[in-house]
Amino acid sequence: MRDVHDYVRPVDAGRTRRADVGLFSKKDDSAKKGTAAAAPVVPAAPAAHRKKEGPTPTRKEAEAARRARVNPTLTKKERRERDSEAERRGRQEEIRKRDSDPGRTLMRDVVDSRFRLGEVVMPLLLVTLATSLIVGKNPQLANYVMIAFYVIVLAVLIDIWFMWRRFTKLLEERHPGYPKRGLFMYGMNRSLQIRRWRIPARGSTAATRSEATMAFSWTTDPALDPATATSLGVSTTFGTQAEAEAWFAEHWTDLDEAGVIAVSLLDGQAVVYGPMPLSA
Repeated sequence: MRDVHDYVRPVDAGRTRRADVGLFSKKDDSAKKGTAAAAPVVPAAPAAHRKKEGPTPTRKEAEAARRARVNPTLTKKERRERDSEAERRGRQEEIRKRDSDPGRTLMRDVVDSRFRLGEVVMPLLLVTLATSLIVGKNPQLANYVMIAFYVIVLAVLIDIWFMWRRFTKLLEERHPGYPKRGLFMYGMNRSLQIRRWRIPARGSTAATRSEATMAFSWTTDPALDPATATSLGVSTTFGTQAEAEAWFAEHWTDLDEAGVIAVSLLDGQAVVYGPMPLSA
């Protein structure tokens, strides 16, 4: 067997060093220097230990909690309250869809555009009944009170008739051929309600403007003669700006062929925008 000194070989100037052995590897002096020059690594502070809130639930408890979240167990009172809330929301959604009908929307705008005599009918009825009881011993005075009440009712009916005429004219202009079934009673019932109690409440768009400014329309430059404007549909009025712009997008080529240079959109008598040239 060889001794370890057998692997020692002479070096210059009588110096000796150990030969490389497969079991060991030679260290690099430059790596040692670089390691020594590197800044010391500061160990990161350990994360704060979070205290456990409670014991880990068992599988049975976890499944029971999940079922409770998906299908909560309610008392009879809570179930009745939940069902009542669902029914109330369903009724509100149904009323909202019904009242969003174009005919009903226009009728509300016409009714709310000005003061209606129907708003004071119910208070006057109460006053008339109270006065009749007070002056019941004086038949002549009681007759005068009843005649005054009938005169007010007649004036209310006349006002409703004028309101209906105004509504039918606007409906034919904005929605030609739209069915009028049920709209008369809807408008009459709304006109007989006190303004503050009307549902849905008075809107902030067409219903807040006067009847003279309840329509959008187009004007042309140069102005067309009435016959040409009627044939092209320029004299048509629209309930909303979107309807007016949709009509213009469909018929602007006809206006261009008729010699129109620019158009302007009006909201009643106010200019929304324009003049807008038809060609670049």
